[in-house]
Amino acid sequence: MTANNIKEWIRKAEEDLISTEVLLEASKDRIEFLTSTIGFHSQQCIEKSLKGYMIKNQKEFRKTHDITYLLNLVKNIGEKFEFVRDKASLLNEFAVVGRYPGYYNEFTLREAKDAYEVAKKVLLTLKEDLS
Repeated sequence: MTANNIKEWIRKAEEDLISTEVLLEASKDRIEFLTSTIGFHSQQCIEKSLKGYMIKNQKEFRKTHDITYLLNLVKNIGEKFEFVRDKASLLNEFAVVGRYPGYYNEFTLREAKDAYEVAKKVLLTLKEDLS
């Protein structure tokens, strides 16, 4: 993979983080309806950041949304993203299950904001690593 691909992964991760920030700001009156979407974009930011990190380190990965799987691959490179691990199962729920009707375990505002904070830290960690 080329450096350009790494930049593309970072740009897509940034788009998801910005989307999360816009949703958090614009939806103050109806935030309870957007917790799954906020969490989804946070999860996507984390997923794309971890994949960008693996590309930078020439580590192969399969197509997946599974944060735990990605963390296990990243851990073989180093432990700088281990702070994500305790939120991995929640992030995985935001990625797939929470995106469709029939999922009745609604996410809390605290869970959505926690996912956002983790995403922000992951993207910052990646950018610092690339500097």
